[in-house]
Amino acid sequence: NIDTVVFSVKEDKDGSFNIPNTSKAVVISEHGEVLNAYQNRVRILGKHGTHTLAARTKNSGKVLTISGSPYAYLHGQNVYTASDMQTATYESLKAVRLKLGLKSTKAQRKKWREGDIYLERVDLAINIRVDSERKVISTLGQIRRQLEEQRGATRTNGTTVYWAPKNGKEYSISFYAKGPQMRQQKRFMALLDRDQLLEECETILRVELRLQAHELRKLGLDKVS
Repeated sequence: NIDTVVFSVKEDKDGSFNIPNTSKAVVISEHGEVLNAYQNRVRILGKHGTHTLAARTKNSGKVLTISGSPYAYLHGQNVYTASDMQTATYESLKAVRLKLGLKSTKAQRKKWREGDIYLERVDLAINIRVDSERKVISTLGQIRRQLEEQRGATRTNGTTVYWAPKNGKEYSISFYAKGPQMRQQKRFMALLDRDQLLEECETILRVELRLQAHELRKLGLDKVS
């Protein structure tokens, strides 16, 4: 299933994206020439207020970059999502455009719908169901010991075990207990089905693969199409 994604779209030759009511960083040469400009991130609150999408512009407005968990933004949780990258990115882009009042042409929307969207990071997740939360924790202990014998940096944080060859510059894998992670997050307090969701998560061992831009390009997966 798809979790966090960082993706971008490019403006047409003569156009530029402009996010209203946000600050901007400008790069100026020693002679006072404007070399580049970046608009800072604007966060857009999703369903139930649990997750956000962040949008910013780069390259003097020629590139719009969006980051976040698309399905979590749309549905209020990321325990169960889906594997359709075209829907995930296009619906997120559509939501950001509408919220920020960013205009687009029919031709642009057609290209984006067909996958003319560039991927800079993709997190893929799978839920492995075991007998109990205690079993999840003990299994994570075994995973940690096995990973420590492999090449690549291994570290732990609470119930989470990270494996990051080359310091995660290309990809990294995390293993964690979903139950404790969900209980620690206050943002889920507003969910109507919070108690049921927490109970569901108690026996989930979550595995997440994070693919960075370099790895996506190497695999030929750096574009939605």
